[in-house]
Amino acid sequence: MSNESYETEGVTDDTKDDEKGPGGPPTLQQWCNKNGFGQYYSHMADELGIESVEDILESDMDDLCDICHDLGFTDEEKKKFLSVIVQHKNSNNTENQLQAWCDNIKLSDLYDKLIEAGYFTLSQLRALSTAQRSDLCKQLKLKYGKKTRFLSNIPSDHMKADERRVMAVECKKVVVSDKPDKANDDGDDDD
Repeated sequence: MSNESYETEGVTDDTKDDEKGPGGPPTLQQWCNKNGFGQYYSHMADELGIESVEDILESDMDDLCDICHDLGFTDEEKKKFLSVIVQHKNSNNTENQLQAWCDNIKLSDLYDKLIEAGYFTLSQLRALSTAQRSDLCKQLKLKYGKKTRFLSNIPSDHMKADERRVMAVECKKVVVSDKPDKANDDGDDDD
């Protein structure tokens, strides 16, 4: 039997293959060490009651954020932890809704930026207010064409699809006039 060794910041886990089963999923400790969270393993197992990688993978986004908070993660650690979880879920899920959405609106390169910014699902984008969406565009450094495509394609719980389309048409309307406005013309020359 072979030994596998995972090292992360001074934490070593020498585990025999038969402890995880040949070709089976890694133990929680192996997973933590492999992904750079070895120093948090004891806290996860002993204080949070997380017994397996599956316990983490079955958690919803609110639970995952609570886990990050309870472990005292920095913002960077939280992003990394959530990213690892989402990537693992996506690799086991044939249909990644956010990736498919980015591909569909021809912004495939945006997917990695969204993950890096902490957005892992389309429902997270859907829940953003107009101001938050605008701020996200600034954070992602989207330029005009991509920004318009991104904003106009985010599904909204607050607006129906036909209302979004009308808003997009109204935003593109430009009125140019060389004639003075007759409503303000009193016949006097102001020269």
